[in-house]
Amino acid sequence: MAARIRQVLTMVPAARLMVTADCGFSALPRWLARAKLRALVEGARLVRAEVSDT
Repeated sequence: MAARIRQVLTMVPAARLMVTADCGFSALPRWLARAKLRALVEGARLVRAEVSDT
């Protein structure tokens, strides 16, 4: 997720970027949906820390 967010930041200013989950979680097992959300949050945290440091 962090790599994908970094890629988007080459085209969108950080102040305008919002990271959201894709649709389709209702069709996934609960454990998998939670894992995807955890990855999304951790990726956003990593990139936010990098952007804040610059």
